[in-house]
Amino acid sequence: MNGSVESGKDRLKKIAESIPAGARLAPPDYERMKSVWLEKLNELYGNIKNWLGGISNISIEEAPISIHEEYIGNYEATKLIIYIGTSSVVLIPRGTIIIAAEGRIDVQSSNGKQSMIVLVRKGQRPRFEVRMTVGDEEAPALPMRENSSSTEEYEWLIVGERRGKDFTVLIEETFSTLIADLIE
Repeated sequence: MNGSVESGKDRLKKIAESIPAGARLAPPDYERMKSVWLEKLNELYGNIKNWLGGISNISIEEAPISIHEEYIGNYEATKLIIYIGTSSVVLIPRGTIIIAAEGRIDVQSSNGKQSMIVLVRKGQRPRFEVRMTVGDEEAPALPMRENSSSTEEYEWLIVGERRGKDFTVLIEETFSTLIADLIE
């Protein structure tokens, strides 16, 4: 070794100087993210009402909820309350600015059981594992969330007990199973 190890600052300077003038990643469109999130949330609630609407002893209520997210601020959304006899399950939207997904809903039953549903781009599987860099050992980079286009397809996933490993696509059957599991 000749002892002339390039500093991190020198390396960063070289990288920055090699980028064409004016080139830069566009900042996220937070209003668009919020709009897509609320649209998909309302679509999901419509599906749930259709799926459960004909079952006796089940009633569904909506209630406003205030959400605060950094970069977006305060906005109104809707939580969904499903009453099943003497039990209930509440779907509580948490927001769109979350790691590894486009939105998150916490699902809580009156008996204390809970689950989570996340909105992802179709085919995407979120990763909830946290990785670190120690010394020279680098963790793989997570892809940056890109601004989505209006043609983007989304799907809801039920997050299993082994978060980051188990996901089930949310459809009528899997949603019904989730609710039954939460109230039993």
